[in-house]
Amino acid sequence: MPWATGNQSSNDLATEAEVDELKRAVAAHLDDPQTTVFFGPYIQAWGRKPG
Repeated sequence: MPWATGNQSSNDLATEAEVDELKRAVAAHLDDPQTTVFFGPYIQAWGRKPG
């Protein structure tokens, strides 16, 4: 079963086997002690006060 959400066409989306392989690859990457993970959104905004 291709993975899709909503009303999207599933013609070009990943198969269940491809999703499983990607999940294994992500898990292996995160298990690497050299991997750094940052949590949460990091947003930078620039502006100035008028006047």
